[in-house]
Amino acid sequence: MPVADPVTGTNVPALPFLSKPRDSAVMHTEPGTTGGSPSVAHTINGHSVALPLTFGNVRLNLTGDLNRDAMDRMLERLSPDQRACEVLKAPHHGSADFDFGALRAMQPAVAMVSSGDESAAQEYLHPRATLMAALGHGMRGDTGLILVSELAAFFAVRNEAYTVARAGDSVWF
Repeated sequence: MPVADPVTGTNVPALPFLSKPRDSAVMHTEPGTTGGSPSVAHTINGHSVALPLTFGNVRLNLTGDLNRDAMDRMLERLSPDQRACEVLKAPHHGSADFDFGALRAMQPAVAMVSSGDESAAQEYLHPRATLMAALGHGMRGDTGLILVSELAAFFAVRNEAYTVARAGDSVWF
């Protein structure tokens, strides 16, 4: 269900227009701080579909492309039971624009980062190290499991692997 706010001067609730975060090396700012100028892209991502699911006794949080502003709003409006999960799909492909408090409040045992085909030549590289560190710090217990779909994007292919028989054993080269 979308989280709408009253629009000033009317009785109509609507989704708020979000401001782009201030430029920084990591784009991680404290909750409650104001960002930069209004941004259509930031607003669209911030209002993407986020879906909590329960399957048996396993709770999943699929966070879509939520950004820090949207996650901060989610944290304010959901009870601890509603935001806690065993499995978290990390927001916005591992972007650096996230709310650390919301990640910690979810305390997942497993986090999945779905990042696309990217290259070092592209401007937005996901997942960002700051999100990976925050996930590791916010996981339930001392350790958690973080699965990332795009870790292989930055490895160069040298040669194909093949087997060679050597004294009855198979050896990979």
